[in-house]
Amino acid sequence: MFSPEQVEKRLSQLNVSKSPGPDQLHPRVLREASKALSAPFAIIMSESYATAQLPQDWKQAHVSAIHKKGSKVKADNYRPVSLTSIVVKLMEAIVRMAMISHMQQHDLFTKYQFGFIPSRSTVLQLLTVLDKWSKSIDEQGSVDVLYFDFMKAFDRVPHKHLLTKLSGYGFVGATHTWIKNFLLGRRQRIKVGQHLSKWYPVSSGIPQGSVLGPLLFVLFINDLPDVVKYAQTYLFADDLKLFMQTSSEEDSHRLQEDINSIHQWSETNLLALHPGKCKSMHIASRPSVDVPYTYQLNGAEVAKSELEKDIGVLIDQRLSFQDHMHAKINKANSILGVILRTMEYKDETSLLTLYKALVRPQLEYCNQVWSPYMVKDIIQIESVQRRMTRAVPGLKDLEYEERLRTLKLPTLSYRRLRGDLIEAYKILTLKYDPAVTQDLLTLADESRTRGHHLKLKHQTVRTSRRKSAFFVRVVEPWNRLPPLVVEAPSVKSFERRLDKFLEHHPIRYDYRASPSLGPPNFFPAQELTLEAH
Repeated sequence: MFSPEQVEKRLSQLNVSKSPGPDQLHPRVLREASKALSAPFAIIMSESYATAQLPQDWKQAHVSAIHKKGSKVKADNYRPVSLTSIVVKLMEAIVRMAMISHMQQHDLFTKYQFGFIPSRSTVLQLLTVLDKWSKSIDEQGSVDVLYFDFMKAFDRVPHKHLLTKLSGYGFVGATHTWIKNFLLGRRQRIKVGQHLSKWYPVSSGIPQGSVLGPLLFVLFINDLPDVVKYAQTYLFADDLKLFMQTSSEEDSHRLQEDINSIHQWSETNLLALHPGKCKSMHIASRPSVDVPYTYQLNGAEVAKSELEKDIGVLIDQRLSFQDHMHAKINKANSILGVILRTMEYKDETSLLTLYKALVRPQLEYCNQVWSPYMVKDIIQIESVQRRMTRAVPGLKDLEYEERLRTLKLPTLSYRRLRGDLIEAYKILTLKYDPAVTQDLLTLADESRTRGHHLKLKHQTVRTSRRKSAFFVRVVEPWNRLPPLVVEAPSVKSFERRLDKFLEHHPIRYDYRASPSLGPPNFFPAQELTLEAH
């Protein structure tokens, strides 16, 4: 498992900007000496795995506090970050890949977990869930959603329960005994500046700062969806949401049963839920302020919410995403303002680099989920980029479209269209885990139509919210792509061919243009064909 070639490859890929652990072996030194160190490290790792013994330095951590938000004098506003040995992280990465391969080979991962599992993503989970919710609204129904919060989930995982579950998934023998030793006998101390506290033992929980830790937690919580009988549950690591379409009081009672089952699971697995931080939300086209049914968690009423942050996206009761868009626009403008105020000498290259690295990502995170469909929202989002282009020396007096052409910078509307098509490509060509993408996009039954072989079936919708949902809006532009683009062998190849195909699309520099790709012969295909060769 631990060959010198594999160890050398991982050593050569180390990020030299990371901090060393308590053993003070800096990643830059390890990377520069990767050829010389690969063989001895491979021997040490193989011996550690065979004997189920780890050096004490590999089971120690320095904990630093990183400020999250709010007052800096309150300890609760800091996030602890653990620094562990770089060498043991390399070994953990190799063990982790072997464990993931075992789980995938035997189809043991629940299809409802999207965190820390290859070929699954935040965007994919939110798209899947929002598709179900918007469909319910389109059918004039409503959905009740419960957001659960575990109390210090990673820190409270009982080792005995975890090791028992690992055995159940087939991790026995050397792997089981090595992980057991990896978990036991750990200790950590606090580091503030150059000051260090005394060592404290770590008797429970997933090792913070480790590579293997997130996977171990995913395996520990992997059986949770099995206890849910009526509703649907989705996980992103320890972020859990439970939802069900509710059209009667009986539906609400069934959802309450599932809430009770989740609470029972948490009690059995010693992973406590935080009643005060668990929330319920009633999603409908015209949500009522007072939902008739109130849900209970361990005898306490679950607080009702009109707005919740779901894996970084603000979800409101109408799925309008107005609050999310306003928050992101304000954040992007704030960051851009800091850049413009602090740059004494503004030049095109520096402004573009900072904008693309710090500002634009604020406006594009999960935009396949909340993509705007109303003109006023499209204009407001584009205004951030408009403001940035005006700050470029020599471009202030030009029209926005001309500024974009000069900078070779596409509109944000264009990038959203491009992002939609890339996401559709990943789903249809199984770049994501097929276990979680089944039936997300339905292929058309028409076999004699012109175009590519992955044409999608059009859906009948009633509301604007459903019409703007990803799995509905992406059908038209995807179906108009030429076969040469759709049949790209990889994501990178698809992106290159798509960029060439969309090179002359009006929306590239005019955000007011329609995102429709027009008739099949709208773009000249000759250049695209030559590029593909």
